[in-house]
Amino acid sequence: MLDQGQTFLAHDLAQSALRRFPDSVRLRQAAALALLRAGALAEAQGVLESLGAPPDEETLGLLARVYKGLWKRSGTPEDARHARDAYLRGFRASHGLWTGINAATMSWIVGDRALAAQLAGQVLDICAQTSSRGADADGYWRLATEGEALLLLGREEDAAASYAAAAARAGRRYASVAASRQQLQLLAAHGFPVPDTLFQALRPPAVVVFVGHMLDRPDRLAPRFPESREAAVRGEIVRHLDALDARIGYSAAACGSDLLFIEAMRERGAEVNIVLPYAGDDFERASVAFAGPRWSARFREALRRADSVKYVTEESVPGDDIVFGLMGRMLLGYASLAAEPLEAAPTLLAVWDGRPAPAASGPCGVVAGTADAIAGWPDAARRVIIPLGDAPPASLESGAEGAAEGRPASPPDDAPIRRQIKTLLFADVIGYSRLQEDRMPAFMFSFLQRVAGHLPQTPRFVNTWGDAIFALMDGATPLAEYALALQEVVCNTDWTEFGLPGGMSVRIGVHAGPVFEGIDPITGTVNYYGSHVNRAARIEPVTVPGNVYASEQFAALLTAEQRTAEQEARRGGRDWRPTFACEYIGTLALAKDYGYQPTYHLRRVAPAAPGG
Repeated sequence: MLDQGQTFLAHDLAQSALRRFPDSVRLRQAAALALLRAGALAEAQGVLESLGAPPDEETLGLLARVYKGLWKRSGTPEDARHARDAYLRGFRASHGLWTGINAATMSWIVGDRALAAQLAGQVLDICAQTSSRGADADGYWRLATEGEALLLLGREEDAAASYAAAAARAGRRYASVAASRQQLQLLAAHGFPVPDTLFQALRPPAVVVFVGHMLDRPDRLAPRFPESREAAVRGEIVRHLDALDARIGYSAAACGSDLLFIEAMRERGAEVNIVLPYAGDDFERASVAFAGPRWSARFREALRRADSVKYVTEESVPGDDIVFGLMGRMLLGYASLAAEPLEAAPTLLAVWDGRPAPAASGPCGVVAGTADAIAGWPDAARRVIIPLGDAPPASLESGAEGAAEGRPASPPDDAPIRRQIKTLLFADVIGYSRLQEDRMPAFMFSFLQRVAGHLPQTPRFVNTWGDAIFALMDGATPLAEYALALQEVVCNTDWTEFGLPGGMSVRIGVHAGPVFEGIDPITGTVNYYGSHVNRAARIEPVTVPGNVYASEQFAALLTAEQRTAEQEARRGGRDWRPTFACEYIGTLALAKDYGYQPTYHLRRVAPAAPGG
């Protein structure tokens, strides 16, 4: 389960097995690793520290990861020293490169410079022995560890050579390169003189988001992208990808520009991630098949060979363009989620005819198309346009009328049932089912009243039943604030003062997607329903108590909103720091056999701390 990324199932299975084998150290380690990967650092720490002495190498390594994670969040010296001590004990027990180099670096950070140099020398000797035995399959981590050890010993030129050799062997192991770069930044943040040449050797990959026009439909009156231009557009895409040194790409997969981009990226050996607005078969019928079987075959091949295929919604879409209005933000969000851990920033590459987006229409005032995605891109300095046709680019803010890329028409504003893009929250209070009957009034009036008093705002829609809360908002940022405020008040209150059991907690799941909005014929009030309401409800039961889990769609939308807020702040000359972090957990099996969901741990970003 752990190898497959089924974090919650692994934790649940380990806990179930521990009821039969309560003394199993290996099961407790597995449970702790599942919690660690789920972002539940404090819970993982409790499991590992309960194992007692003497801890083995696996326990020490896991504890060191917990302490280092806590230190990066808190910045407290005590957590830093705990991390160093755990790494040091692990190294002395195993003489492993990973624990050794981390013990050396953390020793330098906590002020034990002599010990740092001693450990770095020992690690360097082990690197040489590993190399001579041919024990490292690809050599990346040995060379990167060697570079870090040489740097700690003041041998900068030798360190640069080792890091350059490591980078040459990295291939598409971008996360490994980012981890090495972050170690250098950790040292630099604590006053160690790290030469710029080392950062250059470990530079992040170029991440490219692509948007562009489809081929002309047979009934298009004014030609824009006839098939005769395919070779010319492809050549321009290839030229710009070379200039950007593109390594990771995000794009839809419509006939024309999208598929040309995907094929050019694949020829480069680059990573290709496809984002579709809805179910693949429906998308092919709407945006590919009209161009003929050759393009349909290219579409299916693109999906087959893609590194990932992501969706705004995996369901079929009724006759409205609501999901297309999200595509630009979702492409930005998905790309930023991938780029941020690699310390990269996405660049937009667009094939555009220069015509602005059509005037907003439809129930949400959204428009869909290439110009809309370009206009909504937050960072103009990272926006590259490939002109299509002879018309000069118009102002992106002109608001001139235009065609919306052949999208289906939106339902009228007075339709009885409308589809809306919303963010959704389900929460469940842990401990409610064990309450005695005479404690119910205290729960209803003390618990819920205190919770309500600490929530930042009233959602667009909210409902409660028993211990469950369902809330809905228009954006990801306000719902993230609402979810974390709810988590904090429940988990940080001493409920015994209110006559309730201590240790009450909450599980919270959040999601984003298109939902149906309409008047409930029985209650006469507005209600929301659909598959995405169900999906949000299925995330909450697989959340570790005391935490907030987010779907991939919610994490992407929140990340896009934060990127836009960042650029707006910088244009206004204001400082900016992200409020929320989304840390990838894995693909979780949702409750009630509702399929699988790539899931993120949502938390607040701690105040700036040294090396954090």
